[in-house]
Amino acid sequence: MEDDKKFRPISWRLIAYIVLCSSLITLILTGFQLYREYQVDIAAIDNAFERIKKVHLPTISATLWATDIDKLETVVIGLSNMVGVVHVAVLEDDKVLVSVGEDNDIETITQLYPLIFEHRGELLEIGSLHVTIDLGIVYRRLTERAVVILIGNAIKTALVVVFMLLVIHAVVTRHLRTISRFVRNFQMDEPFEPLRLSRKNRPGRPRDELDLVVDSINDSSLRMKQVFADIQKSETALQESEGRFHSAFQNVATGNIVITDAGIIEIFNTAAEEIFGYTADEVIDRNVSMLMPEPERGRHDHYIGNFLRTGESKIIGIGREVTGMRKNGETFTMRLGVGEMRIGGRSSFVSSVSDLTEMKALEAKLIQSQKMEAVGLLTGGVAHDFNNLMAIMLGNAELLEETLGDDPEAGRYIKDIILAVERGASLTQRLLAFSRKQVLAPRQTDVNKLVAGLEDMLSRTLGETVDLKVDAHEDACIAMIDPSQLENVLINLAVNARDAMPQGGHLIIEINTVTLDEDYTSRRADVEPGEYVEVAVSDTGTGMPPEILEHAFEPFFTTKDVGEGSGLGLSMVFGFAKQSKGHASIYSEVGKGTTVKVFLPRDTSEGGRVIGR
Repeated sequence: MEDDKKFRPISWRLIAYIVLCSSLITLILTGFQLYREYQVDIAAIDNAFERIKKVHLPTISATLWATDIDKLETVVIGLSNMVGVVHVAVLEDDKVLVSVGEDNDIETITQLYPLIFEHRGELLEIGSLHVTIDLGIVYRRLTERAVVILIGNAIKTALVVVFMLLVIHAVVTRHLRTISRFVRNFQMDEPFEPLRLSRKNRPGRPRDELDLVVDSINDSSLRMKQVFADIQKSETALQESEGRFHSAFQNVATGNIVITDAGIIEIFNTAAEEIFGYTADEVIDRNVSMLMPEPERGRHDHYIGNFLRTGESKIIGIGREVTGMRKNGETFTMRLGVGEMRIGGRSSFVSSVSDLTEMKALEAKLIQSQKMEAVGLLTGGVAHDFNNLMAIMLGNAELLEETLGDDPEAGRYIKDIILAVERGASLTQRLLAFSRKQVLAPRQTDVNKLVAGLEDMLSRTLGETVDLKVDAHEDACIAMIDPSQLENVLINLAVNARDAMPQGGHLIIEINTVTLDEDYTSRRADVEPGEYVEVAVSDTGTGMPPEILEHAFEPFFTTKDVGEGSGLGLSMVFGFAKQSKGHASIYSEVGKGTTVKVFLPRDTSEGGRVIGR
């Protein structure tokens, strides 16, 4: 609303218009009246001039012919006493004979009369009479008359103005102020109170415009309140709906992205931020192709344009696996579904993105686990049959040794056979360990003490060029395992580490207690959440590239030359961990070394004999 200092009541403007109109009419009528009186005064002057011509002019002519100057002066003085005459002069041959009064040539009118005398039947011009009448008298009278008229009209106008102010205030203005206050103080969220004017409602009083205005305002106010209530309900429902949609859209685990028909990002939810590594502010108002590597980036706008032109869909409405690109430039496989929505005749597209990185990794691990399981089943069956053959061969060799004990050459051959059979039996045991079919004798074992008791033998196995360090946990690390098999695991890992460090290096064995939660175990196959004793064996050797690392636990897989290794060392470690209801993992970087971690279920029960060597 405008400042009250600029407020001007409408009554004043109405009065101003009335005064202006009244003054204009008064001026016009006064001017017309004064003009008429002016004409009357001018006519009176003309009559005076005419009377002089008819009455006094013959006398003055005769007196001048008789050259009676005294009488001529008397007549001239008589003329000068006429109303309005200020100067009278008689001239003969342009010579002033008699002059009475003064002629100042200001606001005067002069009449020139020729003096004609008839002598012997001949009309002779013997001189002239000059009569000057003062018009100022006319003007002053008209001015006085105008002042009287204007003052009278001003008084009448002032009285009318006062009366009109009172009438307008009583009839209109005060009610307009009431209406103004009602409209100004009208609140949508307050109970409805109708507008009422303080007017005497006499019986039979006819309705007027103010009554119509009041009724219209009350009806409009009531409808506005009803509409406002409906709008409030709609807004509340809309806000709740928008809130639910926004919460669902932002908090859903799937990345959701809304783009325009030009490919410009409008909405980028929280899951999409986590998937791509961008914040919403970094991508909004930019083309969605920034989230794609080449060549998909260059094709994207073509897909949308082709769909809008022809309706042919190559990706719209079809879910498929595509490659995305994170903020750091990393590419990854994602599931992309795109749907069209039309708002106000304009197409927008909603993209649903699921990161398949973990699922692909789990699929690979599952395939690897299934492959290892299949290989284990095959290996176990072969190992059992091979072990039976080794037992028969060993028994027959021992019988031959007893029968041919006196033949030195035959005895040498028999010993070679027995040695070969024992080596075959050792390989069979490793195959059985991988297939998780070897016979274990699990006991409560303090892993700290077991590793400490094995430290000297490991040092001799590693040699002088490899520095061994054992970092045991300060608390007891008890696991229900077969201690002899854990010793074999550590020896195998130590031998592998030594072979990976031909120039020497460092081997670190760390024992800790850890808890594997569901987040860790959900990304790995055949692992249960819980408490474990972790045995980590780390070397500073040559390391392994990823393409070799993914086959490291497979039986008979080795990078050593033929005859230098069986490829069963790490597979035996894997089999022992699984058979002990644990877990094994390996991490390696080329040039930095390798870490093998064996997780064995921790035994937290009390009592029983604890084994430690």
